This record gives sequence, C-alpha cells and structure tokens, in this order.
Amino acid sequence: MASCQMIDMLKRGEQFHHLLADYYENMENHVGREDVKMVLDYMRRHEEFLAQCFRDYEEQAPRGITQAWFKVRPDDHLLELLESVEIRPDVSVDEVVRQAMRFDEALIGLYRQLSEVAVSEQLREALEKILLLELQEEKKLTQQFQY
Repeated sequence: MASCQMIDMLKRGEQFHHLLADYYENMENHVGREDVKMVLDYMRRHEEFLAQCFRDYEEQAPRGITQAWFKVRPDDHLLELLESVEIRPDVSVDEVVRQAMRFDEALIGLYRQLSEVAVSEQLREALEKILLLELQEEKKLTQQFQY
C-alpha cells in the first residue's frame, strides 16, 4: 500500500464529513416524517461542524504535523460504507441514529489505526486529539438521542 501524509488524511476526513452532511440533507429531502427530518437536520449540522473542525485543524496545525508521512495508507472503507446505505422515505429515527453510529465507528477505527502507524510521537498525539474529538461527538450523539 502507498504511503500518505497527514494533510491527505485531514482532507479526507473533511471530505467525508462534507459527504455525510450532503447525505443527511439528501435524506431529509426524501423522508416524510417530521421527527426524522429533525434528526437528519441535526446530523447535517453536526457533520458540517466536524468538517469545519478538520479544516481549522488543517490550517492551524504545525507544518511538521500536516506534512508528516505515514509508512502505509491505512485501509478505510468510509466511502464504500456511505455508498452502501440506501435512502428510503420510510426510514425511522432509530435507523438514522444507527447509521450515524456506524459512520462514527468507522471514523474512530480509522483514526485509531492511523495513530498506531504514526511515525512520531507528535503525530500520534495529533491523531489522538482527532480521535478524542470523534469520540466526544459520538458521545454527544448517543446522549442526544439516548441511544
């Protein structure tokens, strides 16, 4: 597998959160139930916030972090996971929350894997901050919807 830089992974994380925001917005336009629309709107805003966090980190992180190389590009199946979910007009709130949790778990797994292959302590610490952000956001999601 080819190597990659931290900046690539930050851009990929930002892109994935934008894609999730678009996905939730698209779903919101196809469902009929107001309670589901509310959850989807919340999820869209949540993903836009996370995309902005990645963009901010990318702009503010020291060059030594953003330009750091990983020995290998970690396996990730985030886009495949997103593409595998079908948009149904009769989707329930529980299904939306379960899907969101699957996406969060995939991201958390990716950042754990990245921190394990980080070549420096500084890079590992940066990845652990991103991982902590994802874990905190997952916790907010579970508390918000008492899941």
